[in-house]
Amino acid sequence: MINISGIKIRALRKSKQLTIKELADRVGLSSSAIGMYERGMRTPDLETIFILSRFFSVDLEYFFDGIERSNSNNKILNDDKIESAYLRKQILERSKGFCELCGNMAPFISQDGQPYLELYILESDDSTPLSKKNIAAVCPNCLKKLQVLKLPGDIIYLQNRLKNFYNRGSI
Repeated sequence: MINISGIKIRALRKSKQLTIKELADRVGLSSSAIGMYERGMRTPDLETIFILSRFFSVDLEYFFDGIERSNSNNKILNDDKIESAYLRKQILERSKGFCELCGNMAPFISQDGQPYLELYILESDDSTPLSKKNIAAVCPNCLKKLQVLKLPGDIIYLQNRLKNFYNRGSI
């Protein structure tokens, strides 16, 4: 089980001089949930951690204890130890084993028998919480292309593809 540090949530909240209620209202959670996260009585799911990381402008890794830090959110999203792997599963099911950027089949099958694709978080405005609607499944080559070249056309293509998928129900 992954440990989420409630102390870190509290420290970030206090650094912004927010009460538990103010933070809860701003991120769309209940005050009791925030309080329980801070006291370590409850563990937030991955989507909640995404919301908090966006709100506080910190990397996802900041909240995790016992995970090797990296420079990208992709390492966290691909970590099989995360209890809330449902988000990753939903994204990979949506892709049906094909890269959502180049359209090619996943380059190989992982040890668990699933097509191997990486997850890429599309940037959006700060008011949009991270969810399956703004995370794309891409092959390793496209992931590197997105990270290094940052071509606006690729980003726009992925944003439109995901938007169309959820507006029409499929691509």
